[in-house]
Amino acid sequence: SLASLERRVRDHPGDVAAHLALAEGYLDAERLREATLEYLGVLRLQPGNVEAKTQLGLLLFRSGLPEPGLRSVEQALATDPRYPEALYARGIILFMGMGQPKAAVPSLRAYLRVAPFGAHRDLVTQLLKLAADNPGAKPPPGRSP
Repeated sequence: SLASLERRVRDHPGDVAAHLALAEGYLDAERLREATLEYLGVLRLQPGNVEAKTQLGLLLFRSGLPEPGLRSVEQALATDPRYPEALYARGIILFMGMGQPKAAVPSLRAYLRVAPFGAHRDLVTQLLKLAADNPGAKPPPGRSP
């Protein structure tokens, strides 16, 4: 429960894993502001944390800020160029947030290479097909990263 995650963070403020778990809990509850604050807290404790940088990038994208979101994801990829979630996030932001399907293709393909059975496989496959069929394509309706 969120209450137990919040208590864990309160009791162990330097525990990066606790902050990440709470941030994920907030995301699941659609409490984006609180999730953002937790990811920023992780980055204060561990500036190179690729999960926090990736998720922060996706949150910025979801908030209508694709350019800063992409910068955050690029920072994650600078630390770990094979981190699947960051590859996925870069592809999604380029395709959906910046309207650059062709530019998204290398990241989406790289995601499938490093995570062939990853959670985003179906959406990534759809987006790659859409980009190949029509480079100026819009993403499928109703899909959220």
